[in-house]
Formats: sequence, structure tokens, C-alpha cells
Amino acid sequence: MKGSGGGEMEQSLQYKPSIARLAGYALFFGMLFVPTKYQSIRLVLLVVVLLAIVGAWLFGVLKVRRGLLMVVILVATLGTVFTLYGEMRNNPGASAGISVYIVWPLVFALLVSGISERSHLDHLFRVMVFAANAIGAYGCTWILVQQGKLPRWLFVVTIDQSQIYYSPAPGASTASFTTLATLTFLLPFAAALLVTWPHKMKVPVRRRWLVSACLLGLALAVLSGRRGLLLGVALTPLVLAVLGVVISRRGLKGRLGVPVAFAVVFALLVAWWVGLDAGAVWGRLLSGFVSSSREDDTVRAEQFWQLWQGFSDSPFVGHGFGATVAQVRDPLRPWAYELSYMDLLFTTGIVGGALYLFALSAPAAKLVSATRRAPWLAPYATPVLAGWVAFLVANATNPYLDKFDSLWVVFLPAALLNVMAGSRDTDPSQGASEYRSFAR
Repeated sequence: MKGSGGGEMEQSLQYKPSIARLAGYALFFGMLFVPTKYQSIRLVLLVVVLLAIVGAWLFGVLKVRRGLLMVVILVATLGTVFTLYGEMRNNPGASAGISVYIVWPLVFALLVSGISERSHLDHLFRVMVFAANAIGAYGCTWILVQQGKLPRWLFVVTIDQSQIYYSPAPGASTASFTTLATLTFLLPFAAALLVTWPHKMKVPVRRRWLVSACLLGLALAVLSGRRGLLLGVALTPLVLAVLGVVISRRGLKGRLGVPVAFAVVFALLVAWWVGLDAGAVWGRLLSGFVSSSREDDTVRAEQFWQLWQGFSDSPFVGHGFGATVAQVRDPLRPWAYELSYMDLLFTTGIVGGALYLFALSAPAAKLVSATRRAPWLAPYATPVLAGWVAFLVANATNPYLDKFDSLWVVFLPAALLNVMAGSRDTDPSQGASEYRSFAR
């Protein structure tokens, strides 16, 4: 299978922008820009990509790495066990998690196996930065149209992102888009890529596109008023400072001060220009750390204590997938809760929660250690892990990972590991001198 036919196929995959590869990038952009929407189009793209990957696997060109395979098998096994456990307990939503916890992890394992070259990472980074610019530009324009700052004819044709705008009083407004979940990752990712990428190494995306992605994303974060997104932005400098020490062991040495100060000033200017109450925005951000009287916070607090009580009744193995408590947010899906980690503890207990935590964190931990053997990987790992952390923080109160279009976040560290494992550029000395500028 690795004869001439396989060699020709391998050469085609590495050096030509095949239809399958272009379909893969288009699929990824769709996940980022219109998550949960236009699914029939993206299903066609997904089938094309999967068929190409399976074909390459049969020809011996690609393979699923053992480490990734073991983690995915663990996740699928846990999903099967807790689904059956939920069915035994007659939980109303026991089968609702089959796709998220069993099927989609297997699909993403195949997708990750197709990311096998360093050039693939560069293309993925370009897609993410392009998507960040598109999300920021579209979201800001839409909100400014709702506020009367821009003419309505700009949106004769509207892209479906389930957008909602709400302004309860002068100086206060919020907006919701399905893409804001994506931006929760992309904004810290773009900021980290801009600030931490070594100056002596060629950046995958022109820096002016990174600057525009950061500015448009930050403007949308302020205009939307979404707390999870604002929290992710606020935590990004701290996350980068920690990653700088963990990955380079020398820290960023003052490289964060000016960008952070500029970001704060820019955010205040955006709030002032549209007439937002800066105190209200700050209060909304602080409410993520302290209790408040807002209706959403009150509901989540009640939800937390009910889930905690349910967990206390069966702390080791939980109640199985699809279990419910007294509080119901969605009558059609009474087992669905915003507090995703608390819900996971309630349904899978300490045993299941610990195993899921291992499956989630193992690739990220492995990625950090891998930068020691492949220094060229470190500049890629830092922005990915910055976005990864911000996304998982926001996921605590917004169940983003319950959707196919968000699962790519947890598999992205595995994609970087797959590239390192299959790359011909794993010599620890290669790229080391370039990467030392990361800490300068």
C-alpha cells in the first residue's frame, strides 16, 4: 500500500491544494463563522473531507496517532457507559449526548489525523485569523446598525447567526451571536499570536491582519456585553504571562504592558463612542467573580445548588447522562443546563469527572512538554493554549462544548501534537535560536 500509488497520493496531499483540503478549510471556516447554521452545506464538506482522510489512511499516507486514539477511545467509552447508565435510570435525555460524547470525538480524531504537516498549521492559523476579522467586522456592523450608528441598508441580506440585540436602558445593551462562542477562543488566540510570536520567525499571518482581528474582536466584545467573552479577554494577559513562564521558562519580560494598556484605552473609547455606561460594563464583568442580583445570575446560582445537591446524592458515579433536577430552563430539553462542568459532575460523578478532566487536559499538557523537544512548535502552542484556556473558562457557564462546531477547540492541541509527531522538523536544535526571541 505504500508503493508508487501511495507515494503519488502522498505527494499530492503535501504539495497540492487538493479539493479535499480546500473543503477542509471551508468546513473549518463554517464552524467558526456560522456555527450550528447552514448545516446541509457543511455536511457535504465534512463528508468530502472524511472520505479523503479515510482514503489517505487506507493508502498508508496518514494515520491516527496512538495517544490521540487512546484518549478518544476513553471518551467514547465513557460516553457509552454513562449513556447506558442513564437509560437504566430512565433519564429523559439519556440518548441526547450520544453524538457529543461518542460520535463526534471519533469524527474529530479522523479530522485531526489529516493535519500532518507544519504548512497545515499555517493554513489553519490563517483561517482562524480571517474568521476573527470576519466575525468582528460583521458583528460590530450589525450592532451599530441596531443602534442607528450605521444605515440599515447594509443588512439587506443578513447572515444567520441567531443574532439578538437588547437595550433595556440608555447606556446599557447586550447582543448575542452564535459566533461569540468562536470569538471567545479567537480573540485571545489572535492577541497571543500578535504579542508572543518571535520577530525573527515568519508569522503565518501578516501582522496587520492580526492587529485588525484584535481590534475588531475587542470592539465586538465591548459592544455585545457578553460576560463570558469579556472574562476571556480580561484573563488573557494573566494566561499569557503564565504560558510565557511554563513554555519558555523565562517569561515575556514586559512585552504585555503596552498592548494591555492600549487594549484598555481602545475598549473605553469604543464604549464612550456608542454611549455605553463604562461602569455598567465593568459591573457586568465583575459579576462573573462575585454574586449579583441579575436574573441570569440568580437562575445560575439556583441551578448550581440543585446540581450540587444531586451530585451529593450520588457523588462517585453520578446519575447518568440525561438526568434532571427540579429547575428546568428548556421544557423541550429539561436535562440541559448552562453550568456545564457542574452538570458533568452531576451526571458522571467524581469518577467520570476525573476521567473526562484527564481526557481534556492530557493533550494540552503533552503539548507544553512537546515544545521542549520541538522548539519550533512553541510559538504555535502559545496562542492555541491561550484561546483554549479562555474558551474553557467561558464554557463553565455556557455549554459551548455540547455542539459539534465547538469541539474543534479541545482537539486543536492534539492537532499540533500530530504535526510534531509526523514532521521531519523535530530536531530539538532546529528553530531553537529563532524561538529564544520569544522571551526577549
